[in-house]
Amino acid sequence: MAKAEVAELRISYTNLDPAFTKVLKRYSEQYDQNVSFEWLDQTDLRSRLLRANHAGELPHALIAAEDVLGVQQSIKFDDVPASFGLTESSDAQVLSLTKKAIRITRGNQLVLYFNKTLTPKAPENWEALLNERPADQQGIELIGWSLLDMYWLIPFITSFNSQAELTPKEIIVSPHTLSAMSYVWNMINQGVVKMDCGYTCYSDKFKSGQLVYTINGTWLYQEYKRALGENLGVALLPTLKNKPMRSYYSYMVIAFPAGSLSSEQGERLEQFTAYLLSDDVQQEFLNTATNLPVRGECIKPKHNEKCGVSHDASMLAESINQSILMPHGLDMPLFWETLLKGFVRVGGGNQSALQAKQFMGLYFNNNNNNAKTHE
Repeated sequence: MAKAEVAELRISYTNLDPAFTKVLKRYSEQYDQNVSFEWLDQTDLRSRLLRANHAGELPHALIAAEDVLGVQQSIKFDDVPASFGLTESSDAQVLSLTKKAIRITRGNQLVLYFNKTLTPKAPENWEALLNERPADQQGIELIGWSLLDMYWLIPFITSFNSQAELTPKEIIVSPHTLSAMSYVWNMINQGVVKMDCGYTCYSDKFKSGQLVYTINGTWLYQEYKRALGENLGVALLPTLKNKPMRSYYSYMVIAFPAGSLSSEQGERLEQFTAYLLSDDVQQEFLNTATNLPVRGECIKPKHNEKCGVSHDASMLAESINQSILMPHGLDMPLFWETLLKGFVRVGGGNQSALQAKQFMGLYFNNNNNNAKTHE
């Protein structure tokens, strides 16, 4: 009797880091040759998943930022057994935030990158940084970041607000949010940072040596390292008014669309999950200084010497310990939209700070209530 053909295991992922795709490729070469990995764009992930769900073509597993679980009302995910894919050395408390996914890596926090040929070290606070105007260096700008992406505004908000771990609604209505917006707009109006140079523009300037500092995510570390080599510096975000700037960070998780774990693919999915959580793969994530592991001693900065990681990896591990886990509720897209509308109004001069604050509160509440009405 002919042996039944094993169905293809389909896994989708959003991580663009070459080190991560290398880990996936090795799995398909060494452990399971009948597995396909499909990259999905994070910015289009929600709509792609909804279309695939409608067509009955969801993957058996999805590796994405933890906020993917926010689509649960439209797409159901399997509950994950507590011991699924875990070994005796795994930390179940770290891995099992939710029964709907298992955490694989953590990161995506913002840090301060600097060019060592333009400055010997990073400043500890914004006051010192702003005094470093590179006026004597033609064509060199001081600092830049993605001003119109509100993910970059969060560290400014957290430095003004001692209650850093607030809900999206609490951030929207907080007067500290307006203080953070005004602080950034003061730098824009003084020409410190420019509105007409966005994410790609400032990233290109930094790589070409035209920018002393840039605030960007850990996902760009390897790209910056290739461009600047040993001249790349990495530091914590500078303190602001003697308070730390705390970025958001997120977990990369593996989740299983409903029915996957109880299907014929369940055992293979557990084998793949165990591979991602293995000592060797988790240590490999740490060594890249981009995807920090979720388990094992080596995620803690005090163990970095033992683990043999670089200074940069140690700094990135320290930065994530200063960061705040990003919420992943269904209201997050509305949260970012409301912040941007408020930010533009604060800088436009057509509304007072009080009017901008009132607008944001009303816009967020009204649209959030409308969304719940149509669920």
